[in-house]
Amino acid sequence: MSILSVQRGDGSQPVYQKISKALRQEIQNFYKAGDLFPPEAELAQRFNVNRNTLHRAADELVSDGLVEHLLGKGIFILTPTIDYTIAPNTRFTETLEALGVTTQSRVIRKQIVPARRRF
Repeated sequence: MSILSVQRGDGSQPVYQKISKALRQEIQNFYKAGDLFPPEAELAQRFNVNRNTLHRAADELVSDGLVEHLLGKGIFILTPTIDYTIAPNTRFTETLEALGVTTQSRVIRKQIVPARRRF
């Protein structure tokens, strides 16, 4: 798996933000929802930084809703969220399809339920 190189000392932004940006690209290119991300120690070694710096980069991904960090289990990739505006004439299916998400309907059960008498 390729990782973008992170250059230090150019002053453009902190190292943890550069790592976060590189990890974000890696998530988009190589992972799908539910995948386990490599351990922080392994990532810290790959980026040649200490674990605190890597942890801060991972916290940015957690804040953005890309990953979930479960203590003792690891970092898991989350399903991307879909944001859209709700207006009076918003149609859920049409909005999702406009965003490139396919939708489908499936009848799970068909049942006739008689109305109850009112007392």
